[in-house]
Amino acid sequence: MKLWTKRVRVGNFGVWRDRTLPPLGPGLNLLYGPNEAGKTTLLMFLRAMLFGFDRQAVTLDGAEPGGVLTLADDQGREWLLERWGRGKKARVTLSGAFGVSTGETGLRDLLHNVSRPVYANVFAFSLSELSDLRSLDHQEVRELLYSASLGLGGISLARVASDLHKEAENLFKPVSRAQKKPEINQVLGELTQVRHTLAELEKQPEEYQGLVAELARIEQEIEALSARREAAEAERRRLQRLEEAWPVWENWQEVAADLAALPVVDTFPENGLSRFESLAAEQERTEQERSDLLRAQAAAQQAHQDLSPDFRLLDQAPALEALWENRPLFEDRRAELARKEQELAAAKARLEESLNNLGTGWDEERLEEFPLSLTWRQGVRERQQSLEDARQNLRHFETLCHQQGGIIRDREAALEQARTAGLAGRSGWFSRWGLVLAGGIMLGAAGVLASFRLWPYAIGAAAGAGAVWLLAGFFRVHLRSQFRRHVSALTAELERAAETLNWIQSERDRARAKLDDMMAEWQERLAASGFPAALSPADALELAQEVERARGHLHSYRELARQRDTLSQFLSGFASRLGDICRELNLPEAPLHEANSLLVRLKQELVLHQEILSKKTLLETEILALTGKADTLEEARKRLTGQVQELFQAAGVDNEEAFRQQAEVFQRRQDLLATSRHLSVQLRLLAGGEAAWAEFHQTLAQSTQADLRAGLERAGRAVSDLDARLAQAREDKGSLATRRDDLERTEELGKHLLVEQTLAARLQNLAGRWTILALSRYFLEQGRRRFEADSQPLVLKEASRYFAELTEGRYIRVMAPLEDENLLVINRQNQHVPVERLSRGAVEQLYLALRLALIQAYHQKGVNLPLVLDDTLVNFDHRRARQAVRLLQEMSASHQLLLFTCHPHIVSLVNETLGEAAPPGINLEESG
Repeated sequence: MKLWTKRVRVGNFGVWRDRTLPPLGPGLNLLYGPNEAGKTTLLMFLRAMLFGFDRQAVTLDGAEPGGVLTLADDQGREWLLERWGRGKKARVTLSGAFGVSTGETGLRDLLHNVSRPVYANVFAFSLSELSDLRSLDHQEVRELLYSASLGLGGISLARVASDLHKEAENLFKPVSRAQKKPEINQVLGELTQVRHTLAELEKQPEEYQGLVAELARIEQEIEALSARREAAEAERRRLQRLEEAWPVWENWQEVAADLAALPVVDTFPENGLSRFESLAAEQERTEQERSDLLRAQAAAQQAHQDLSPDFRLLDQAPALEALWENRPLFEDRRAELARKEQELAAAKARLEESLNNLGTGWDEERLEEFPLSLTWRQGVRERQQSLEDARQNLRHFETLCHQQGGIIRDREAALEQARTAGLAGRSGWFSRWGLVLAGGIMLGAAGVLASFRLWPYAIGAAAGAGAVWLLAGFFRVHLRSQFRRHVSALTAELERAAETLNWIQSERDRARAKLDDMMAEWQERLAASGFPAALSPADALELAQEVERARGHLHSYRELARQRDTLSQFLSGFASRLGDICRELNLPEAPLHEANSLLVRLKQELVLHQEILSKKTLLETEILALTGKADTLEEARKRLTGQVQELFQAAGVDNEEAFRQQAEVFQRRQDLLATSRHLSVQLRLLAGGEAAWAEFHQTLAQSTQADLRAGLERAGRAVSDLDARLAQAREDKGSLATRRDDLERTEELGKHLLVEQTLAARLQNLAGRWTILALSRYFLEQGRRRFEADSQPLVLKEASRYFAELTEGRYIRVMAPLEDENLLVINRQNQHVPVERLSRGAVEQLYLALRLALIQAYHQKGVNLPLVLDDTLVNFDHRRARQAVRLLQEMSASHQLLLFTCHPHIVSLVNETLGEAAPPGINLEESG
């Protein structure tokens, strides 16, 4: 399943807040922008959305980080991933077609349980992480990179090699200045001293010297006997080979005699007999084919003569075909004509009914002339509205007139009431006389107070009584003035109301006159249009609709009549063309209703005669082809006859029988020559090679089988005699050596010889052990190199392919030495190069190849997560960057790939390399 990011919304992270990127595609996506445009922020955000924001996640406002990702797969399913908050308190929601899950569990299943470090270092990485191999120092990744093993369990191959080296150095060192010398060096020193002592003890007793001389003589005798024995054995083997070769020699001689007895045939065509047999068979096949062709040609010519098509009918084929193509249309239109006749009658009945509804005097001509334009309709509607407005206006003034009469009556009643009420009415009377009464009461109170001699109070009461009576006088004057003003105001209002009534009555009369004029004008217009004078505008519109319906019936009737005429013309033309064909064929013309059956019969006859003509044409073509093939076969027959004669001439004969005899003799000679060569090779092999062949051949030619057997018996006896003499000499040598050894054991020389032999034996044993250790180290190193070459992890093999493509074959392989977590690369000269000796660009290309190989390894497990590369190509040269872009495009077939860069030349390089397949770039500075 290919998982890819479809949409990205950064809610709050780094320098971004509420930022939404344009939609992303499932393949290669190119995102670019200058420094600080947010590429690294986006890389960290994508990592954090999948695996969580750590506690150091920074936001501009200090609020919790978060965002939303829309994820999709190649099966069309989508998930909405929302994450807000840091650490374990983060709120994670994953919703999709299978429901909604909260927490990390559902997300881990979607990510195939890939860990955060693996995703950050393999699937989503920046330039700084690309150039550091330690970023791949995760257990799961290390197992994929360094998984080669010998299957030795806890045994370390390097430790074994070190132990072997140490043990070998404990036995022997070419130069050793250590106080404790290796064991072999010690033994060599002791052996040198003993042999020096033995050299000083060379003077021996007389018997010992004689034994030594006799032993030397016997050694010489044994050497001489051994040489003679080897010569005798060589002679015996030579005679044995001659005896073995005798049957082959006799067979070779017999073959040579048979060859001499055969007539000499020096020249014969190569593979002559088989070629002749092939040509004879080809001649027979050609003759048979030619006979068959001639019979087929005669049959075709007879069939061609028997066919006689009607050429008059064939000449009418275009016209008949044209009519046949229109035959369905002819039938349809004949049926349609009948329907049109019925529809025409119905349309005419509807038209007459509409004219009757309009009344007398209405006919088609009046319908056509009647003005039913939009202007006329609009004028009627405007007239209707004008009349209604005039009526409304009249009703308005009549209402106003009635209302104004009521107002006048109210004003007259108010004036009459005011005059009747008097000066001030009841309230004014009570107010005036109330003040007089109050003054009287206050004056009485003053008298009472004076009687009690309360002079200040009495004076005050008397003054108050005077003031109240003075106020009553002023109030009376005020009331008189107010009464006069009120009466004057009521009189003025009554006069104004009367004037208003007069104006309203005059406007009402003008409105009534205007309505009468408009009605008179409308009636004149009706009379001009031919409508009854009593029609209202609404009735006129209804009548106009009826006229329009009648006009529609009229137009339908005329359209149906036109269609009927068109159908009649088509049918007449069809029948006329069919009649022309009948006249050309001397056939009677058929009525219209029989035209279809006649056309069918003519079409059938036309097809029949077209088939006859086609067969005749095919037969003509076949006759021409058969004639050509017959001519070709005749030429082939002549060519084969010529080739047979050429074979006869090459063999020096003039007939088939002589040719076969010559072929048999030639083949017999070839077989005998081959047998002779084979036997000659066997004889030369038995002779021991070409150098010994001449002598071997001469001996066989000059000997008999009995001579060879007798010589072989003599050679055998000589070898046996020499074997006996050698055995006796070796026995004598043993006796003398035993006596010499006895003499040596009785003296100091014997002791030193014994020490020498002991040291020599010990040295031989130690040398054997050292040789085994040295060879073990050598073969162990060779085996380790072979195993490293053949058993590298699959990830490194895949990385080797990517690295070779990135470096254009400069480096062909990436390997991890056995039990060593370091990398080596191998160049095209098969030289091992450590990583630290590579340039920075080459190192980054190597680590990119390793990551692509790791991504491919996860792909084999079904893990296809989105890839994010942040400016990883910046240190590549132009050619290697192009190779990298091609590899990334290849990888985008199985993974979504987001390529970030701040360098315009990288954007140009992607467009140049991929051409039309290049993705549209997303400018991070402008998007969102």
